[in-house]
Amino acid sequence: MAVPPSQTRIVLLGRIAIEQGDRAPESGLAGRRAETVFAYLAAHHGRTVSRDVLATALWPEVLPDTWNAALRSVLSDVRRFLERGGLDPAQTLLTEQGGVRLALPEGVTVDLDEARGALATARDAHGAGDASTAAACAETAADLAELPFLAAHDDEWAAELRGELDRLHTDALALRAESLVDAGDPRGALVAADRLVRADPYLEAAHRLRITLLGRTGDRAGARKAYERCAALLASELGLEPSAETAAALREAVGEASAAVPGSESPLAGLSVLVVEDHDFQRRTTLSLLRGLGVGELHEASDGAGALRLLDGAVAPDVVVCDIDMPGMDGVEFIRHVAERGLVTAVVFASGLDRRVLDTVRAASEGYGLQVLGAVGKPLTAASLERLLGEFRPDHADTAPVADTTAAVAAVVDALDDGSLTAMFEPIVDLAVGRITGLDATLD
Repeated sequence: MAVPPSQTRIVLLGRIAIEQGDRAPESGLAGRRAETVFAYLAAHHGRTVSRDVLATALWPEVLPDTWNAALRSVLSDVRRFLERGGLDPAQTLLTEQGGVRLALPEGVTVDLDEARGALATARDAHGAGDASTAAACAETAADLAELPFLAAHDDEWAAELRGELDRLHTDALALRAESLVDAGDPRGALVAADRLVRADPYLEAAHRLRITLLGRTGDRAGARKAYERCAALLASELGLEPSAETAAALREAVGEASAAVPGSESPLAGLSVLVVEDHDFQRRTTLSLLRGLGVGELHEASDGAGALRLLDGAVAPDVVVCDIDMPGMDGVEFIRHVAERGLVTAVVFASGLDRRVLDTVRAASEGYGLQVLGAVGKPLTAASLERLLGEFRPDHADTAPVADTTAAVAAVVDALDDGSLTAMFEPIVDLAVGRITGLDATLD
């Protein structure tokens, strides 16, 4: 007897399966390649995926001469799997325009979508003040995102999806902890904070949250131990000390007087910084680090478009700390807009992208006339932010010395004319607008 589609669920997290109401789940895919294709199509269901893309996912190194026939065989295995799972392959796995599309009937769910949707619902509920719903949905998202995805596969696209799930996991745990605090359940929030520290032990904000919650539950000794663990980890792995904000959280947790950090006012107190970062937890962490450094005024945006709206309003930061790889308007396009409109003068790039990409973006930004304080990889640290922000000079453009280079330029021109000096040029291209924004020149 056929199972109604509304009772059918595709499972990608933890295992590959099709669940059918009360019946035993179907989990018998024929081999690694069939798993890869089914998971790829299910993760991108509703979209047409070209056969070339599927082939690259199956054979990332060298494409065999017979790949077309081999792919047809794999798709046949996927069709049989769908049929055993109660889905009509003729209506579900469609071949069109040189590609393949998994068209799921209405009511059929995918657990990956459930994880994303649960976090979105949790955020909406948290924003509406419904702490209990936010906490429950965040837990659902965290539990799903914690499950492994194609753990035995080293495909690049699978690694990217695992990265998304890692971010979703930490964001959900952080939101659950915050929601449980709002709901008056510090012990439940502490459990979420413990999970968050285990998920990403290098996030100082997670340790700080745990220290704060241990204090709220009356466990002063536990708060001290949590601080010592954080300090030891940062020292051994990153060569850093806990930030002033984490130290203040400890003092508050154990009941010692010291809301302020001893010493004079922070040299960054007069600075205004805008953080542009699409990853919720990383944005909050960066803001926490900046607060711990004593930065006087902070603003935040989750994407380039939102940041432009802030800048068009009353926000006029000294420095923008900007991610590069963001959905919609990425960091490169955002910086181009702000430079052309004169909205900011200094920028710090923060990204997990390759160093060569960071260097290219830095060169392009300097070509726009911006003061680039640095381009650093993630995770950000208090030490790296303090060092880079300390380089900010509000009068940089006005006080930079201008040397008399007339004679030097004339000598270079003469050498180029007589052939004793040759120049090799490498263009710097802004991919967002498709034009050359600068050149790297090597003289020989």
